[in-house]
Amino acid sequence: MGTTASHTGTRALVRRFGALWRPRRVRVRRSRLAPTLFGARVAFFYVVVLAAYYAAPYVNLFFLLLGFLGLFWAFALPWSWRSLRGVEVRARAAEHEIAAGAAGRLEAVLERRARGTAFDVTLELVLRNARGERALATGRAASVRGARSVVVDVPALARGVWEVEAARLVSTYPFGVLRRARAVAYSATLVVHPTPTAVRDAQGGSPRALIEALAEGDAAPSAGADDALQPAGLRDHREGESLRRVSWRASARRDRLVVQEWDASAGDGLEVVLDRRADPAALEAAFSDLAAIVLVARECKEVLAIRTQGLDRAFGEGRGRWASALRFLAEAEPLDADGPPPPPASPGVLRLPARPVRTRDARTRARGEVQRARA
Repeated sequence: MGTTASHTGTRALVRRFGALWRPRRVRVRRSRLAPTLFGARVAFFYVVVLAAYYAAPYVNLFFLLLGFLGLFWAFALPWSWRSLRGVEVRARAAEHEIAAGAAGRLEAVLERRARGTAFDVTLELVLRNARGERALATGRAASVRGARSVVVDVPALARGVWEVEAARLVSTYPFGVLRRARAVAYSATLVVHPTPTAVRDAQGGSPRALIEALAEGDAAPSAGADDALQPAGLRDHREGESLRRVSWRASARRDRLVVQEWDASAGDGLEVVLDRRADPAALEAAFSDLAAIVLVARECKEVLAIRTQGLDRAFGEGRGRWASALRFLAEAEPLDADGPPPPPASPGVLRLPARPVRTRDARTRARGEVQRARA
């Protein structure tokens, strides 16, 4: 009986005071005032003057210096603390698109809701992707009175989707000796899509010409890639153009090189098949090719169907949003060789990567043939 009462009392004490034993979550400071490098030097000089005031027999000069530095810090501390008073920030857009490997920009709006003007205001955005990598984007406004747009410079980022993990406003006004920082709420997403491929033979800048150039370029086209393209006419061969596009039968009748042009307008819009069971380097090149097609198709208001593992949808007017296609390209990863194939499509559409994909069974057969040859 006594033992039971003892255990009951012990459990009551644990429930009452157990919260004191648990580790508490560390709170992030929303406001901070810290000296800059220049401010640390000024403070060191103040300590030196103070030491000289008590050590040297000539105190008049040092007394004047101490009085001036005292007034300096008396003005600097409250002025720096109030430098960001009433300044708020909001995103111009909830989602931004940037090409991978290239510096970009995004716009934000700074607004001073208090009276007066805020000077030397810097917006710092801490970006983070799914892999835990971080990057810092900054934008500076010389003065903020009312609402004002500020351009935030984004460094070159790797392909992926980056979220704003933290945002803060920073100012060193008025004297540059103290750094006032204040955390603010800021929500935005950066979709870093693959760098679009620049194709030299794409004449006219249309997505059909781009698909034709990718299918007929230096990279080996997939089997039957020309079957979906309908003949549109003949033209003279241009210098530097691939000889694969030359119509030799028509050139023999005209005594000059001519090229057969093709039209990919058969069917409802354009169609591209992407097989993600590929080597990572080849797949990255395929992502760049498809990103170029998506951007050009969006600019020309064409309809583009993308068929790949995890995505089988048409994009364009009345279809899916182009932002969803670019976000998929930003997040897509390679698949194993024995992964599922892409959705079925017409045999003659453009297939990426250009090189045929070797499945695990094909690799096993090839390895067996090499071993038999060695034996």
